[in-house]
Amino acid sequence: MSAPSRRLETFDIHSVRLAYQDAGEGAPFVFQHGLGGDHGQTFSLVRPRRAGRQLTLDCRGHGTSSLGDPELLSFATFAMDLLALVDALGVRRVALGGISMGAGVALACACMRPPGLLIDALVLVRPAWGTGPMGQPACAAYQEIAQLLRSFPPAEAAERFKRSPVFCSVLREGPAAAQSLLGHFADPRASEMIELYERLPLQAPIDAPSLAGLHIPTLIIGTDQDPIHPLDVARQLADQLAPNASLAQVTSKTAHPQRHQRQTEQLVYDFLDARAKSAG
Repeated sequence: MSAPSRRLETFDIHSVRLAYQDAGEGAPFVFQHGLGGDHGQTFSLVRPRRAGRQLTLDCRGHGTSSLGDPELLSFATFAMDLLALVDALGVRRVALGGISMGAGVALACACMRPPGLLIDALVLVRPAWGTGPMGQPACAAYQEIAQLLRSFPPAEAAERFKRSPVFCSVLREGPAAAQSLLGHFADPRASEMIELYERLPLQAPIDAPSLAGLHIPTLIIGTDQDPIHPLDVARQLADQLAPNASLAQVTSKTAHPQRHQRQTEQLVYDFLDARAKSAG
């Protein structure tokens, strides 16, 4: 399947320059990346189709977006940035989703939604946050990554991380998740990411009352063999968002990365198509 051409553009908010990817035409699907990722992650997991428009904002400090004031790094700030972009683009109706941290950003946006914006669908892929901080061992892993990057050059920090108990724990349960964590040390902006790794895992994207107040059709996609994105988090969100949420389990990236991508993509396509039919 050939994908529509992509445009990488920028916009400024409070002196912070943010980049975003915009592809296709039609009903917009805004799909946010995970911690340490960028638009490349979302566009490779779910490829844009000619029948719709797909956008990803590189959150502050990610991709080519500026970091800004570290004190402002939060799910709330990421959500406000994204809502500002959607407003600037003139979008008034949107399907909104994300991977891991991006799922948390989507939930924060749904909670903060301005009156002029209709969010008619949510897609939460491998959520790692519910109504509290990131669970263990994920939170401990990110805190250790940040501490090592503060103390050592990235290559040495990576070698020390490989010998840490938290890395060994993740490796035993989910080798693909462990490799993903190691990838953070190879990021060209690794030193800038330290504040993100320290702050975001300790936050909650949404509180329990706000989550209970959401009545948006929601697709939640979870997997096993992934201690960074535990299947239990996906199940808990599905329970808390019932009866508006459906939970689907896909093959883990550890077991078969290509099958994981295909299954996730097809579930998202089918869900968005069904929402479009019900709205039309």
